[in-house]
Amino acid sequence: MDIDCGDNSCRFATNRGGMRTNGGCRCFENAGFGPSAVGAALKMLPEITRLRAEVEKLKEELTENEGVIRVWRGRTQRAEDEVEKLRRVRDAAQAYLNWSQGEPGDIAAIHEALRAALDAVKDEQ
Repeated sequence: MDIDCGDNSCRFATNRGGMRTNGGCRCFENAGFGPSAVGAALKMLPEITRLRAEVEKLKEELTENEGVIRVWRGRTQRAEDEVEKLRRVRDAAQAYLNWSQGEPGDIAAIHEALRAALDAVKDEQ
């Protein structure tokens, strides 16, 4: 962020080329602190202290929120794993149902898939 009031004596100008005004730096006034650097510092100090405290509070909240997010990511992953196991049960049960209604299929493989899917769900309980 470039702070420059356009005056030749601007305390914050990084580029003094081109046409500039005379009459003294107005950066403190433009920022709402008055013409005096000392007066500006007196007004800034409480604000800086308050902002630093807010930053620390936000850092603490961020750390806490990141912990909550990690917990929910873990729970989400476990839920997705459970959904996948239940899908395998559903698919194996559907294969068995299809076989029982006359569709071709290897009943031993269907039985094994259903047993494995059910065992995976049971192991979690």
